[in-house]
Amino acid sequence: FLWTAATHGRDKVRTINLLQAATIILVGLIALVPVTGNGLFLMAGLFAAARVCFSGVLTLRATVWRHNYSRFDRARATAKLQTIVALIIAGTGYAVGRIMDGYGPQAFRAVVPTACVAGAVGVFVYGRIRLRGHAKLLRDERGDAARERPSVNPASMLRLLRADPFYARFQLSMFLLGAGNLMVAAPLAIILKDRLGSGYAGGIGVLSTIPMLVLPFTVPLWAHLLARTHVVRFRALHSWVFVVGQSLVLAGALLNSMALLGVAMAIQGFGYAGGSLAWNIGHLDFAPQNKAAQYMAIHVTLNGVRGILAPLLAVQVYVWLNGWHPGTGAWVFGLSAVVCALGGLGFMSLQRSMGDLARRTPRES
Repeated sequence: FLWTAATHGRDKVRTINLLQAATIILVGLIALVPVTGNGLFLMAGLFAAARVCFSGVLTLRATVWRHNYSRFDRARATAKLQTIVALIIAGTGYAVGRIMDGYGPQAFRAVVPTACVAGAVGVFVYGRIRLRGHAKLLRDERGDAARERPSVNPASMLRLLRADPFYARFQLSMFLLGAGNLMVAAPLAIILKDRLGSGYAGGIGVLSTIPMLVLPFTVPLWAHLLARTHVVRFRALHSWVFVVGQSLVLAGALLNSMALLGVAMAIQGFGYAGGSLAWNIGHLDFAPQNKAAQYMAIHVTLNGVRGILAPLLAVQVYVWLNGWHPGTGAWVFGLSAVVCALGGLGFMSLQRSMGDLARRTPRES
């Protein structure tokens, strides 16, 4: 909500470009941090600041997508974007792992600036994008009554959710589904290192490369579905992929099977493919045209909250279970699967409550 309030009535594309540039600079500075206790805090601070800037990009980008693309074209364009992102993450992630295995952890000081140079090229290309109807949008925003303008006050978020109870229920289910997924990576990284003896390349391969390689081949299937159905119905189907994937993560962790974990993360990748679409544009099925950024702001804010809480909870549960009986920490993935299932049930319940609204493709003004 900081970014929606700060940019209300102001140039959206220019702000996106500035925030992207700031993100790259902050990430680049990570390569300079010293290997000390203070360096650790500095690295965390730079990373947090970069995420704050990038949250503005995610929030404001929703307005660009809403105005520039029709529903069908938006799903197709987002699918292509996520395919490119997945291939880059899969390739560079594995390459970084191999480099750090070969040259040691300090190799990040060369890797990070190289990635930032590539990012700077992307910012230059993105700067050429134009927002359709931008002038009219800015006039309308500047003409809004004070009570209709976004505010950094959390009460404004609560007011919007009260005014749209279906979206409030959608975000509750989304919170559960997202939290369940965010509970996987941290304890799985610990298991891969401590129990399976995986190095940087192996850990990144399971956690990132495998799911990201699956995503490009499956995201077009999800895009076809999302373009033709309401996001609530989409999520009511899509959520169960994560339940299956995390159940297999549990089995692989209990059996210490790298092969089974690889299959599990491939299924997770299938889920990430659909999630990458619905996460970016699903809120637009609820948002009026002039409030796309505000709806996305709620989505990003709640994503940040669960991003803070879920991994910490997962690691604490893992440690507690292992302390109670060695080897039982893997059951944390059973908990994550249950949390995802609760989210899926929430979407199914919301679909029934919305009736025809969830069964037909939303029309856009």
